[in-house]
Amino acid sequence: MTKEIYTAIKQLWADKSVQVAFTRKDEYYLNDSARYFLDSLERIYDPKYIPTEQDILHTRVATMGVIEVTFTMKNKIWRVFDVGGQRSQRKKWIHCFDDAKAVIFVAALSEYDQLLSEDNATVRYCILFAFIHFLDFTLCKLFVLYALSCERNFREEGQARETEMYKRTTSLWSDSLFLVFK
Repeated sequence: MTKEIYTAIKQLWADKSVQVAFTRKDEYYLNDSARYFLDSLERIYDPKYIPTEQDILHTRVATMGVIEVTFTMKNKIWRVFDVGGQRSQRKKWIHCFDDAKAVIFVAALSEYDQLLSEDNATVRYCILFAFIHFLDFTLCKLFVLYALSCERNFREEGQARETEMYKRTTSLWSDSLFLVFK
């Protein structure tokens, strides 16, 4: 990064209007790690900068297509698929449900109210939560586990909406997590 770019980013991030716009990040697509990296700009600009473990954990690259990882644990072969969630990617991964024993849906809790990157009118997780909630699990042999990550980012200062997470037990799921929006 050049000094000019560093200086421009630093000035933008310090600007009050940019800070106000950042508090409204649920109205447009913004990577949820933006604050982390913008707050770390001085450290990152250092010519001796080496990414920390936290830096690596905060990076995000959108999955395109289907990425499969196969491993063996306790004499069982496991196949894990990481699939792209964008609309244009969904047809590429539907076959991954063939013979599936479980589906793990991982959603960043910090993104519950953000809009789709490809559609600024649709809340990101509403479609997926509705699909999973109304799926007839008596006909499927799938158990859906919600793993909601990034809880530390969930309650940022100035967040306008409050949510309540509660556990709901059904005959097919135990301790499944759902979100209630108020």
